[in-house]
Amino acid sequence: MVVGESCYLLKTSGQQAACIEAAVRLTGRKVPESLIPKVPPALSIGKAREEITFKGVPFDKPGQGDLLIGICPKQTNSWSHCPTPQTLAGMCPKYKDILEEGSCRSNDSAISLQFYVSYGPMEFHPTFNLDLNGSLREVGIYGHTAATMDAMIGYISDKYGPPLIDRSEVQNKIGNRFPTTTATWIDSRGTQIVIRAGGENGKVDGASFTIRSATKQAEYVKWQLEQLQHARDNL
Repeated sequence: MVVGESCYLLKTSGQQAACIEAAVRLTGRKVPESLIPKVPPALSIGKAREEITFKGVPFDKPGQGDLLIGICPKQTNSWSHCPTPQTLAGMCPKYKDILEEGSCRSNDSAISLQFYVSYGPMEFHPTFNLDLNGSLREVGIYGHTAATMDAMIGYISDKYGPPLIDRSEVQNKIGNRFPTTTATWIDSRGTQIVIRAGGENGKVDGASFTIRSATKQAEYVKWQLEQLQHARDNL
């Protein structure tokens, strides 16, 4: 019922109920009422002690994109450049010039930017996803080791408080099993941090760190339901 619990990240009780009903229906089975999650994850997911931001940049608030220019450090190599007012407005360079402009891409509804930035005790190369109103919707950090993300769990815990921890295992090709950790925080506005240390994409050392706004999380839940429907249609 992981998807079902994610439904509680939607804003209204009506949206939550409709999402739960759809998630149950997509299982193709009759699920007893007693098994449908009733407790919003605010009670089970780590409650952030303050509003979640990325280096002071808030999520789901229009006109905040310019703050990314302020947190971007000076050029760190021959292609990593800070965003500009032009790229933040969606005026990204042509594809052949992307590496000259810090990997800026845009479409009709979103802008995607990348640049190196220090975060806590480390330096990362996150992807920033914004809408055309300058609202930060998602920050994603990938390609790092489980050990790096274990360290990030400690750093984020110091800032936002203890997370919900889910521990499981992943198995390699020769059958050896390794522990994995997923840590989750959510704030009062519905912004959510998820750190995976081990097991990302089925890899023993796979790891990730994402921050999603409430709007982006709702889109993610919708995508999860669509994947369930697609899987059911192909049974």
